[in-house]
Amino acid sequence: MASTHDPRSINRIPYLKSTIEKLAEKQMKNGLHVRFLENCLEDDLVPSRLRLKLKIHIGNDETSKYFQESIDSLLKKVSLEICDRLKEVHQRRAIKLGNELEEHRDELKSIIKGNTGIFDEELLKKTESKKEKLMACPIAKLQKLNKERNNDTGQQETIALQITNEKSKRSNQKPKESAKADKFVVSKQNVK
Repeated sequence: MASTHDPRSINRIPYLKSTIEKLAEKQMKNGLHVRFLENCLEDDLVPSRLRLKLKIHIGNDETSKYFQESIDSLLKKVSLEICDRLKEVHQRRAIKLGNELEEHRDELKSIIKGNTGIFDEELLKKTESKKEKLMACPIAKLQKLNKERNNDTGQQETIALQITNEKSKRSNQKPKESAKADKFVVSKQNVK
């Protein structure tokens, strides 16, 4: 470690302060990513950029609709797994940045003999100010994802209602068709 009389160490102070500020901001941003992804996972939401989509067209019948729903369900599970793994990446990155931050802070403390109180306060204010500004974005994203999910749920309910209506129409048509067939058979018997 360098002494306070070493001109190289005194010249290093601006570099260390700048580096500490950058590391603190990166760590804060990674923490925000972790929190956002945790909230998504808790609410069973997939951020739009992590959503996997695959549309398979095998017809316009109920079977193809159910097949597509099962594909969508699988893709959502995989998307949530990706979301969880991305959260872990951001957590590891935040820890690594925290370790680097501590190393630089220790070096700065050794140069200025542990008197970093004012710098620490300024750093905290800057970081918290940026954090407050950045937090509005994840909150808005979560609200949007919840709204999309509610709309999707409404659409799924509408589709389910349409399928139920189609089934009831078909079940109502089958007896009529069979009755027509019975009448035809009866009329044939009358002809004989």
